[in-house]
Amino acid sequence: MKSAPRIILASTSIYRHDLLSRLGFAFDTQSPTTDEQPLAEEPPEALV
Repeated sequence: MKSAPRIILASTSIYRHDLLSRLGFAFDTQSPTTDEQPLAEEPPEALV
């Protein structure tokens, strides 16, 4: 039988961690390093 692939939870949310644990998923947690700040010339419509 093939095992399910491991999941990488790119979040430090304890709630997401708890949910995946309760559902029985095997996963690793990594802190996201994405810069989500808008650029100075970027209009709000481009962020949606």
